Amino acid sequence: MGFIVAATFPDGVILGADTSVNLPGPPKGYDQPLPQEVTHGNVGGVLKVFEGRETLVPLGHRPIGVAIYGTPLIGDRSVGSYFREFVVSDPNGVISGETTIQVIAEELNKFFAKLHKEIVLPSSEVFHKKPYDQIPANERPGFGFVLGGYSANSYMGEIWQVFVPVLTEAVQLRKAGEYSINWFGNIEPIDRYLKGYSQGILNELRQYIEKGRGIPFSDQEQRDINAILARAEYILPITAMPVEVGTELVRFLVELTINHFRFALGAAFVAGEPRIGKASYMGTPFEIL
Repeated sequence: MGFIVAATFPDGVILGADTSVNLPGPPKGYDQPLPQEVTHGNVGGVLKVFEGRETLVPLGHRPIGVAIYGTPLIGDRSVGSYFREFVVSDPNGVISGETTIQVIAEELNKFFAKLHKEIVLPSSEVFHKKPYDQIPANERPGFGFVLGGYSANSYMGEIWQVFVPVLTEAVQLRKAGEYSINWFGNIEPIDRYLKGYSQGILNELRQYIEKGRGIPFSDQEQRDINAILARAEYILPITAMPVEVGTELVRFLVELTINHFRFALGAAFVAGEPRIGKASYMGTPFEIL
């Protein structure tokens, strides 16, 4: 799936991503022969990780960048090539016109939802030999986009997310004037670094304690636990951070995640060189740094 960081600062919006491509293994019960070197433990997991995927692209000449993550292919074409088709075809003039990021994100969602319905859904049913709604959610191909930058005639950045088919519509993650940071994909290393825990560990501990005492946590106890956890989180002064410093912060987080998967046991789900890009309130095209 890869890894993406998106951050809004007073002077710009920064996107960062790795460049990995994960080749998933076939589902259990798949009856086609596999290469001898592929062991049983790989089946259903990841067979191969490549580096060099184009994961960060400008949106035409707009001060908007798009980070791509998730499944790399739709049929026999890359997701990136379909994204390029979206930009060139410019549906309803959303790229060439003086439009908002919201309008672009909504049109992008429609474009890829149609591809999912016409290509991905039927091919998934053939591959898994079962109706789409019976395929486990974690085995359904999904492709996502994080849009960061500036609407036409706007001087404050925004971040939007499109993730087909999990999200049925585009979602605004950061409003204009809201300065903060989001991360996507294989997020556990950064969760552990910034927050001090991962959601999986937290859920398992809660289940263990609730099972031992025989009753679930009350709403007040949940709020108390969340308050304790919040005190352990590192505070990043985003609102006071110059965009050049913010650029180095985003680069650091992407490199940290890449290096975690480089050294930790298991497949390198996040790999390659970091890609960093910047959108400016000056209205210049999104720049790959």
